Amino acid sequence: MVLHVKKKFAMLLSLIMVLATCSVQVSAESTVSVKQVDADTNFSRIEFTTTTDGEPAGGVTILAGEEYSFTFTPQKTGSYSAWFLRPQSFQVDKGSNTIAFSVEDSGGVIYNVPSYKALYHSQMAGVNPVLERINGAAGASPRNFDLTAGVEYTVKITPSADLAPLYSVDFRCLNLPINDKTAISPADITNTGITDNAAIVRIPASFEGATAIDFEYTLVGNYAAADLARKDSQYRSMHPGTSWVEYTLDVETPGVYAITTYTGTYGFSGTKIIQNHFSLDGVLITSFSKEVEPAGQKFFETTSQFYLGAGMHTLRISTAGSTQGAYIGAIKFDLQTEANNMSVLDVSDTSAPVFATEPFFAGSAGAINADKYWTINNGESISLKFKSDAVKTLELYAKKIEVPEGASIEYVLDAEAPVETRLMKYGTIFEDMEITEGEHTLTITSKTDGVKISTLSFREKLTQNPAITDIASKGDTAIDLFSYTSSSGDVCAANEGKSLGFGAGSEIKYTINIQKDGLYTVYMNSLTPQRGFDIYVDDGLEPLTGYMHKYIESNGTNSNKEPLYDNTNVSYNRVIDRQLIMYGVQLNTGEHTFTLKFNNGYKSTSATTPPVEITDDENFMSIVNQLWVSRMDPEVGSTNEVIIRAWDATADGPKNSGWSYINQFGQGGEQIIDGKSCRSTVFMDGLAYTYTFIAESDGYYDFSAYIKDHAASETVPNAFYTLSVDGGEAVNVPVPFSGGSSFLKTTTEKIYLTAGSHTFKIVAEKANIPGVNRLYSISLAKSGVNSVVVDETSNIVAVDAYFDAPYTGTAMVALYNDAKELVGIYQGTASNADSITANIAYTGVPTMAKVFIWGDLTNVKPLVKNIEIASTDENWIVK
Repeated sequence: MVLHVKKKFAMLLSLIMVLATCSVQVSAESTVSVKQVDADTNFSRIEFTTTTDGEPAGGVTILAGEEYSFTFTPQKTGSYSAWFLRPQSFQVDKGSNTIAFSVEDSGGVIYNVPSYKALYHSQMAGVNPVLERINGAAGASPRNFDLTAGVEYTVKITPSADLAPLYSVDFRCLNLPINDKTAISPADITNTGITDNAAIVRIPASFEGATAIDFEYTLVGNYAAADLARKDSQYRSMHPGTSWVEYTLDVETPGVYAITTYTGTYGFSGTKIIQNHFSLDGVLITSFSKEVEPAGQKFFETTSQFYLGAGMHTLRISTAGSTQGAYIGAIKFDLQTEANNMSVLDVSDTSAPVFATEPFFAGSAGAINADKYWTINNGESISLKFKSDAVKTLELYAKKIEVPEGASIEYVLDAEAPVETRLMKYGTIFEDMEITEGEHTLTITSKTDGVKISTLSFREKLTQNPAITDIASKGDTAIDLFSYTSSSGDVCAANEGKSLGFGAGSEIKYTINIQKDGLYTVYMNSLTPQRGFDIYVDDGLEPLTGYMHKYIESNGTNSNKEPLYDNTNVSYNRVIDRQLIMYGVQLNTGEHTFTLKFNNGYKSTSATTPPVEITDDENFMSIVNQLWVSRMDPEVGSTNEVIIRAWDATADGPKNSGWSYINQFGQGGEQIIDGKSCRSTVFMDGLAYTYTFIAESDGYYDFSAYIKDHAASETVPNAFYTLSVDGGEAVNVPVPFSGGSSFLKTTTEKIYLTAGSHTFKIVAEKANIPGVNRLYSISLAKSGVNSVVVDETSNIVAVDAYFDAPYTGTAMVALYNDAKELVGIYQGTASNADSITANIAYTGVPTMAKVFIWGDLTNVKPLVKNIEIASTDENWIVK
């Protein structure tokens, strides 16, 4: 091995001359040695030692701008990563020091990172030296490079600042051999959804509950090897947060392995949920969920068993769905004995369906083909082991199979008598089966050639209670999930029978009875992927799915209608209470149906990665927890406040996925306004929202909104939004200032409206409302002002009068002309009323209205007598 240093000879000569002039004798001499230590076939470390005056010290000092190079020969062919061990002082606080790193063979450069920014992170404050993976920019690809065994490579390193010293460089092969009892380093990833470079390359010295290396297992890439100058005692953890990491497994001994992971987390407040999801070659095998508390255990172990065939496999571990970022502290593989060479599927928790996929089966059936199906011909069998920690009643559903026409199977559960059943592409193998606590064996024998089984699903029994739901004329009406009138495809119970699960291609229909004509929508609490469902009303041919669940329509920026994706770096949408899933649709009184149809949908692993379609192999099921039908155009007829949620816009709305209700659900918090749960929507940068309501009578109406401003509002003291009614002229409505600390009700705008349906549009122009403002709801009410509306066509006067307190008695409204002659009279009963609306036919042109209330007509002193409205008042309207 050779080390090359490009010395700046002229500078050195000048230095010698100066020293000679000053009569200073320099006797210290330094030499650098380079040693390749092969810890095992997957791991070689290049160690540097500098000897000065006979005193060796670990590392080599590389001056800023100098290029150092050395040669290295790998023992194994495969994909590699490179690591530096360097002092923390090379990068402190938010420094910008970089390292240029390249690998060359005889043909030229094969891997080049021209400017890798050395890492600094607050959590590394006490870590020295720092071990970090050489990577490109955040999310850069490729992170790895291919090397061939026995070939000599030249490695070149140039730091932008003095690297004093560089202790060592590690080369780690990422093709991880799996045999018998094997452990792998969680840091040896070949791919990841992490876009934060710090999370990819940072290896903390420890974290709470970190796991010590278990020497009972062979550690691939053993950084505790005896020949290494520096050794580690703990597994190097990986920090996927709420994302995913992938490993390349080179299985040399096939069989069923128990795979154990150790997952830890870090300081937090409140109870958190940590989830682990394991997929093999793109197929979800099993999932775990752990509730952790700050004062309790922050580190836990999970074990699953599944079959690993010989050759290369991709193991993905995802922590998506966790409410707290997680570390992975160790991954161990333990080949099971011949007596226990089948994976045992755990069906203890069937709150969501539990899938039995091909790694869980064993038997006399044909080999698994490339599509991961077991082919079972007549007389051949496959067996499946499963266990439950409690007695429960389950059904077994054929999730993914291929069957010839007329095919049938025979199944045996434990030692019970065999049961023969016809097999269909989608259907139930058994239902209402009581499963006792403990382990069970299910054997399926084909009665027909050519049966192929890939995925079966254990799930809770689905019980239908068909009913027609009466929909209230205002507010939300909850739909009993199990009241559906028909279903097809892969529909099952979930969450202990409280929810419904839907596989791709399934659908469900509900029948509702509308009590009053109006605009209606559907809200849903669910876990669904983007574009994972469509909703149809009255068997219409076109879906009415809200664009935030499907694509941006023509009023937005995505003219090509590309599927949106959740830019929070999770694969699927979060569970959201009351997602608005449908455009408002006019429904007349009577019975109607709405149908939910479910698809595989799309997922994305980052904000910059285009979404990809979820495949059948992933066995993803949408889970629906609740449904509501909601009236969107409320009727307003009194001074009582009527609230329209910000999400209930009937036109306009957010223009991109980032501002969609889905992504904004967790931002801004929930506000309870007049008993309604109101989630905010972004109100900024020219966004507009249109709402609809019904005025029950002619008169004045009060309009206002509940808005939380932004701290930037301080720069525009007179911030306002614009309001227009029925497409008319816009008026400015001031936004109250709170500095972004709270949501406030805006000033009230009084608007005269005729009876009937009206739309009003509010717009937040960027120049008028700075920063991210949040709109929670709209407030509407009759204004509470005394008014007269004269309809000269019908000779009818409508009088609205409001009292200072509730009264009971006889109400009278008298109309007079200019000559003070009575031209119209109304008499009615007021019962604890604080207002009265009277429609009066008149015989002459009225110019005055007087309102009275008597306790009884024998009492000449009225309870109310001082309400007079004259034709000269602004509230006297002629139409």
